[in-house]
Amino acid sequence: MGAVPEGFGMIRRITVFALALAIATGACAEPMSFRWGGSDARACEGDRPGFCSWVQASGDITAATPEAFRRFVAESEVFVPRLLRLDSQGGDLEAALAFGRLIRQLGFSTEVGADRPDAGNDDRYDGWDFTLPAPGVCASECAFAFLGGLDRYVGPSSAIGFNRFDAGDPPADAAAVQFTAAELVLYIREMGADAALIGVASAVAADAFAPLSADEARALRVIFEPGAWQPWTIAPSAGGIVASSRTADGARRVDVACDSGGRGFVTLTDTSPAMVAWLQSSAASGIAADGRHSVFGAAVAAADTAVAPLPAGGAAIRFALPDLDPPLTTPALLHPDAGYFSGGATLDYAGTTDGFEEAIRLALRNCTAT
Repeated sequence: MGAVPEGFGMIRRITVFALALAIATGACAEPMSFRWGGSDARACEGDRPGFCSWVQASGDITAATPEAFRRFVAESEVFVPRLLRLDSQGGDLEAALAFGRLIRQLGFSTEVGADRPDAGNDDRYDGWDFTLPAPGVCASECAFAFLGGLDRYVGPSSAIGFNRFDAGDPPADAAAVQFTAAELVLYIREMGADAALIGVASAVAADAFAPLSADEARALRVIFEPGAWQPWTIAPSAGGIVASSRTADGARRVDVACDSGGRGFVTLTDTSPAMVAWLQSSAASGIAADGRHSVFGAAVAAADTAVAPLPAGGAAIRFALPDLDPPLTTPALLHPDAGYFSGGATLDYAGTTDGFEEAIRLALRNCTAT
């Protein structure tokens, strides 16, 4: 069980603003319905390029919701965007857990948010009225369903909040309550969130709404972006110090360290299947006719680049730095930000600037030949 953020109890809040937001976004007591949201644009700007369209889910979760969602996806005659935006004040707990598992089974990401008509866009596709994102609320049972998303986001000005489940009137016996609590803990773990979330929910009355802050939601893995690069860290190594950054799911990482001869290396590791051929092709092409690469702003010759498969799948590409003082212009590797042509680049290795310069400078300053 992970640690709850420091001061968590002090910043739990049940506010008039949050309740007003729930009303203003249109979440209501009608059963949840599904429709197309966004537009058919091929590229979008913003935090998550590519999420131009989504499935909008609004209303209360009922026993019929999981099957209604399954039917909506199966009967759609157009491409189904794998993003489900939720705007709901809750509903039936058992149905919410089944809904969350179905969201995971069908490979959807989730986001808290509503939508509004796109008054400036008269285009439509096969009866699909284009819309724009709007703030929304995902409360109570909706929040548990939300955990089913592979990636999980909370839209701007939107809110998500958990509360204690309703034991009924008259209240269920102690055994039934304990069974439900245990079922929730197992579900939370199954979805990859922190089991400490059950304690957070239990501290909020069943009829109250206490939104999580973004920091709280990330700490509890309610918000989860598997491909997001984590801040750079440092650790001791045989050659001195290694600076590292990895994605939240651990599938990709970058390490900067020195060998026993005191030469600096940058190693990009990707555990995704079938990466060897792609990285070998990238290693040979570079950004110049001679195959030169741009690594943190330093020019690395093709001869100083090597690709090796990983025993458990995936591959690693290793760049030997020309010196121990690279410009550190960008943390991106094999990425358009580093000067690579978009057709031969990837957005997966964008990296993060959080702690970037400090960690790498420290690692390279401590290179020593042995």
